[in-house]
Amino acid sequence: MTRYSLMFLIAEMQLQEEFQDKFFKMGDQIDYWLAERSKVYPSRKHESFLKSKEHIESFTEFLLNYLYKYNWQDPDKVLLQNSLSFRENPVFICGSMKSGTSLLVQLLDGHEQLMVMPGDSLYYNKFFSKDLSFDTVARYWIPRMITPTGLEPFWFLPKKPEVFIKFLSCLNYLIRHVEDAFFSVVMAAYMSGSAADSAVRYWVEKTPHNEKAALKLSAHYPEAKFIHIVRDPIQNLASIKKMRILKREKFILHNHLFTWINLVHQGFKNQKEIGENKYLIIRYEDLVNEPEQQMNKVADFLQVPYSDLLLKPTQDKIPATANSVYVKNRVKGIISDQSLSKGRRNEFSTNEIKEIVTYTYPIALKLGYSYWHDPEIFIYKKRRMPFKPFLFNLKMKISGLVKSLRD
Repeated sequence: MTRYSLMFLIAEMQLQEEFQDKFFKMGDQIDYWLAERSKVYPSRKHESFLKSKEHIESFTEFLLNYLYKYNWQDPDKVLLQNSLSFRENPVFICGSMKSGTSLLVQLLDGHEQLMVMPGDSLYYNKFFSKDLSFDTVARYWIPRMITPTGLEPFWFLPKKPEVFIKFLSCLNYLIRHVEDAFFSVVMAAYMSGSAADSAVRYWVEKTPHNEKAALKLSAHYPEAKFIHIVRDPIQNLASIKKMRILKREKFILHNHLFTWINLVHQGFKNQKEIGENKYLIIRYEDLVNEPEQQMNKVADFLQVPYSDLLLKPTQDKIPATANSVYVKNRVKGIISDQSLSKGRRNEFSTNEIKEIVTYTYPIALKLGYSYWHDPEIFIYKKRRMPFKPFLFNLKMKISGLVKSLRD
């Protein structure tokens, strides 16, 4: 070895050591603010949210600057071929906000044949049929690889310099060679995370309201499967209202009520057009009360072996915190039935309960909520419904038309 090459090697080792030191120092700062933020979750007005966001943005910049200057790595060819083998096999999780979509993906996460993507990826709106640069995709996904939900566990990818370098290097390569920005992220996460040693058959993506795009997604991915989770409308809307209040956002009952109705109708339509063998509708209450029976049904639907791991909520195989708006319900690594409390009705006035029951009564019965026949609910049902759903749907169609014209 020449003197010059030895000096170069020493300098490279010093650079890597400095990089690792700064990586962990910045990572520890992120951990501190994420822990503080989790105490006030889901608020986005608190200092801890702003600080955690600021530190994650600095961390993202630090990683990209280092990689642009020094250290790209080509992906492992075997892992590359393995990940391409499940490219055409997505599973899309559908459902309203606060309907149980997070619990469902946490239960699916532990299965070795499923590559479950973290958090709400907004795939259809952000990635579907879009040509995106590496820089754009990386800046979007690095924060999600650190804190997918805002609750523990943080770091979907292990907090290790070599893991993030591998993830971003693979992503850079794949963006240039795979004509699908989102699946490039799936592949990069697979090749750099804990799933690399597994025989994955499906990748799993969750975004609330996926059902609205299900027909287009099914046309694009003929082998795709959809799992649509629904929840008692009073319980579902109560959780949404609580979430809006905690975020200091306005809650307009009719907007969320008619959105819930439209999403369920869309689910029925999807199941009819896509087929029951590819579009499964399950109830949140059944998942919580009878998790083994329901996850057996899900395993049969996906044609994967049942495993007891499907009963343990995890994120990248680590026990996950329940994504509840009620602090006492944020248990870790177990399914809690506290979310079924009838006390949720206290979130609404009597008139609001009447509106919810009147509009959703026939749909709730169609979904199998037979207890809606009971006097304690039926008493709220009005004889005549006002004409508001039509006006709401007309407003939504006009809004969608205006948006399409702008695009």
